[in-house]
Amino acid sequence: MDMFSVLGMKYNPFSAAVDEKNYYHTSTTKIVLSEFMEAIHKRQGFIVLSGDVGVGKTSLLLQLFPRLERQNVVTSLIINSLLTREELLTSICQDFGLNISYDLNFSRLLNILHKFFLKKNKEGKNCVIIIDEAHNLSVNVLESLRMLSNLETRGKKLVQIILVGQQELMDQFKRKELRQLKSRIGLVQHLYPLTRQEQEDYVKFKLASSGSQVRITSGAMKLLWITTLGNLRLINVVMERSLHALVVFNKMIIDKQILKSALKDIAKYRSEVLRRLRLVWTKRLAYICLPIVLTCTTSFFLLFSQNLFISASSSPLNKDGGKVVSSETGHPDNYSRNKSSERVQGPEEDSSNKAALSKKRNKGQSMDKGNVSLPKQDSETESKSKDFWFIVQISVYSQKNKAIQKLSSLQEKDIEACFLPVWDTEGNKWYMVEAGLASKEKNAQAMAQKCQSVLDHDISVIRLEKSMVEKNLQCL
Repeated sequence: MDMFSVLGMKYNPFSAAVDEKNYYHTSTTKIVLSEFMEAIHKRQGFIVLSGDVGVGKTSLLLQLFPRLERQNVVTSLIINSLLTREELLTSICQDFGLNISYDLNFSRLLNILHKFFLKKNKEGKNCVIIIDEAHNLSVNVLESLRMLSNLETRGKKLVQIILVGQQELMDQFKRKELRQLKSRIGLVQHLYPLTRQEQEDYVKFKLASSGSQVRITSGAMKLLWITTLGNLRLINVVMERSLHALVVFNKMIIDKQILKSALKDIAKYRSEVLRRLRLVWTKRLAYICLPIVLTCTTSFFLLFSQNLFISASSSPLNKDGGKVVSSETGHPDNYSRNKSSERVQGPEEDSSNKAALSKKRNKGQSMDKGNVSLPKQDSETESKSKDFWFIVQISVYSQKNKAIQKLSSLQEKDIEACFLPVWDTEGNKWYMVEAGLASKEKNAQAMAQKCQSVLDHDISVIRLEKSMVEKNLQCL
């Protein structure tokens, strides 16, 4: 008897394999499928679906095939995108059921496909080519697909081409060599991670569809959201591991203890999970310590105020009821004395001297982009007064989508990164891409050297307040 039978499940509801039958639809997936069917019906040529790693692009594609079959559409699905243009056309011919030899050149393959498309068009059928992982296609191969899309008869396209890939595919279209292909794209859709409510509905739907009585608590659901941020593939990994933990602990309810046990195992090889867990632990520690700090601060303030009141009450008074004034400076005795002063200043002189002093200070201040730059504090004193993270800074962007694109490219190089909104002295908002954070500078420097060995530009380590980092840090 396997693990899932022990839990009363008909099958593994969170399998890494695509489940076509028990697919969970969101409002976004319904819109994407509807738009795709409309574009294919209108024969708009190129159609693009983009999305980050693990958001369910391939699963959504497989939901498209039954709909296409009902519309009398002939399809070809290409999964291996690491091909030359001849190998790609050969694979398309074979998937359409054409018997061809492997030594044909590009022109011959294009001619064979043209005849096939004309034949299907006479039969009243439409042809669709779907290429998954299209971000791996070279510029030369993408240009050959453009030539394939040029095939038409009587003013309508003979074949529709759907390209599915990560953000790098959209970056490819910005290249000058592909401007003709870009102009032929009729529809672009982007698939986003699940929202928090969609994630909760997805987990409950999957558990119910497997016939299981397993439940998940609200606390565990919240922790699942914090550590996965709606990424479908990561949700399945965490939930499948949680089912293993249920069997080990002999339970039928996934609570926070069960989920933490699963997350600790996954964090050993998924750095983004480990980073998010650390943020959870740091916030929890802050919630515990904050009331203590506030209580101590309030007690100290009250004690200090009481001592100040007693000190003021015991000070000697002059005949006018004010404090005793020194004949040297004209200030109360509890103030510091100015040795350069030789007489008591009158009200008018005091105000004019203040204005002159203010003018001197303003004249001597250093300016930075229209704002007064603050004097540097001693680093040792500042470290004692505040808590900081040492951040491995990769780059800084003025646009959020640029930062997200950078995160995706870093993930391709096995560098787990996040981005953090920051503000400059003029109040402008920037997005800083970071590849790690540490409480000690030497640890951050070690991470920076590791990133430097992979990337081809300088990496810097900066220091930011923990409260700002933990509040604003965002990951993919």
